[in-house]
Parts: sequence; structure tokens; C-alpha cells
Amino acid sequence: MTDQALEVANRSLAIEGDHYWTKQLIASLTEKPPVSPPAKSGIAKAQEAWERRMELSERGRVAFERKDFPAAASAYRAILELDAGNTGALLNLGGALYSEGRYSEASDAFQRLTSVAPNSAEAWYWLCVSYDAQGDRDRTRQAYNRLRGLDGSRADDFRQKHGALLW
Repeated sequence: MTDQALEVANRSLAIEGDHYWTKQLIASLTEKPPVSPPAKSGIAKAQEAWERRMELSERGRVAFERKDFPAAASAYRAILELDAGNTGALLNLGGALYSEGRYSEASDAFQRLTSVAPNSAEAWYWLCVSYDAQGDRDRTRQAYNRLRGLDGSRADDFRQKHGALLW
């Protein structure tokens, strides 16, 4: 269609008269719009983000196994920058911080985890453990009561291993 329109426009130039609009038509038909690189699709972006999280997760796991808890915590924090509600990263961040003896920061991570996953017995268990490590009876008891309501056997595990502050 464009070739036919261009042919008609060029023939009309041979006719005497004002050719302003004909020249405008020819210019618009022969101009090529600038070509921009194709935008990444939402699926491609999601795939890249997932791959990055997997890479960071593996880095964190390896660091944790080597007992390089600062490196593990760094990897899990990077995951949380990409996905603030990533429950695995929150749990592992709390574990790395706890293993470093940074109990208050571990509690913060586990508290965030209980906000994201309020029915996760594992989140509440580790929140109890981190509060217990800080010697905070009141918060340990509150978290323990929530844990007991979610999973009695996990609450029993906590009580047997860490529960000196509960009574």
C-alpha cells in the first residue's frame, strides 16, 4: 500500500501547481521511524529476577555452610532488596544473624517473617529462640503462646530446648 501511495504522489509532482502537501506525503512515506531496541517483556524481567534470587540464595547457602555468617547475611539481604517478602531469605537472614550472636537483629528478621507469614510455626519458633537468647521473658512468652497455638509439638520442642525463661 505504501509503494502505491508513493507512486501516486510522485506522479502528482509532474502536474503543475502547489506541491506542498504532495511533498509532505512523500516525506512521511519515505521516512523510517527510529528503531529502538525491543523492550524486555514482563516474563523476561521476572525470569532475570528469579535467576538473580537463585544465585544469591546459593551464595548465601554456601556461605552459611562455611559458617561465613556475614557473607550469608549479605546474600540474604540482597534477596530481600529484590523481594522484601521472601520468606526463605528472611528465615535464613535471621538464622545467619543468630549464628553470629546478633540476637536483636535476628529477632528483627524473624519478626518481619512473622508479619509476612503469620501462620508459620517455624517463624514463631525462631522468634522465640532469638528472644530467649536475649533474655527477654515477656516477648519470649508472647511468641511462645502464638507458637503453641499454631503447632503444639514445635512449641514443645522449644520448651524442652530453650524454655527456661517461660516460667
